[in-house]
Amino acid sequence: MTAAALVAASAVRARAPLPARVASRKFVRTLDSGGEGQRKELNDVVYLPDGARLATVGADLTLRLWERASGRLVATLHGPERALQTVVASPDGKRLYTGGAEGDVRTWDLAALDPARTIRIAECAVDWSSDGRWIASTGNDGKVMLWNAESGAAVRELESIGDQILSAAFRPDASLLAAPGAGGSVQLWHVPSGEPAATLDDGGGRAGYVVWSPDGKRLAAGHPDGGVRLWDVDARKLVRRLDGHPAGQVALAFHPDEQLLVSASGRDVRRWDAASGAALGQLPPAASAVHYLAWSPDGSRLAAGLANNTLEVWHAASGEVLLRVPYTAGVFCVAWNGADLFALPMDDTVRVLRGELQDG
Repeated sequence: MTAAALVAASAVRARAPLPARVASRKFVRTLDSGGEGQRKELNDVVYLPDGARLATVGADLTLRLWERASGRLVATLHGPERALQTVVASPDGKRLYTGGAEGDVRTWDLAALDPARTIRIAECAVDWSSDGRWIASTGNDGKVMLWNAESGAAVRELESIGDQILSAAFRPDASLLAAPGAGGSVQLWHVPSGEPAATLDDGGGRAGYVVWSPDGKRLAAGHPDGGVRLWDVDARKLVRRLDGHPAGQVALAFHPDEQLLVSASGRDVRRWDAASGAALGQLPPAASAVHYLAWSPDGSRLAAGLANNTLEVWHAASGEVLLRVPYTAGVFCVAWNGADLFALPMDDTVRVLRGELQDG
């Protein structure tokens, strides 16, 4: 997950002001299955490293491949008997992993357009290490599993706490894996040995989502009471408890190259110094509850998927709404790839927008 930012402290490197007007951002296309199969919501999208294709998965039990330039549906691949929740691509772009709500994690060979193998777990989320060697999965059965991405073999069951685990995240250098643990803890394991590295716990409520800073020095964990814990991973210590949000699942994102963390719960969006945890203020309240936040690659804008069937793009330095796009369903996932912005409203389509910010 990623998020937004306001830069309002001298400790954070300032960017030049951005223009306040969107002159040409517009819909490029809607990726639509054309009514093929039962129309149900999409749950995840990934842009393939070749830059020419993207993949989507959803509640209609299919993995779909799309051609970026034309928006043409290239292939529809049928998954297991449960809705597909997540999809990740290997760094070399040759394989995809998909995870279902209750059963399979599948490896898809994109040359053959077939599932190369199936791993049986009760899955919530999947992450792929930056070196392409390892897969981590979390389960509705309370398990965190480490897998060999090439062979599909289970390396180790890292955790089993008997309750749903929403996320797992590899450190950017692939040396550690983090996931919520029992109580309010966050567990760390060495990769690939799977040996426990640390337990981060300050006695808070059960963690939901965990996110690494781009430099791998900080780990942020959101908790259902609306609180965020910011940890110094190497020192194994709590930098600060970030409080003030209303109760609920917390969206988290680190700026791609600034010492800045943004968190959101409900309509409340806050910014923090990612090194010290110092509060840097708030963005204007979102128009509706924030489901998802994603930085533009240059860190100048923030895209937000909202519960009121809306995608918004915010100015990073002021929080001004640069773009508001209505949909017919809530937007639960957004993703950038260069100038392209992808939105997944829960209506079985992927919306692609492209444009440039201009002076004026």
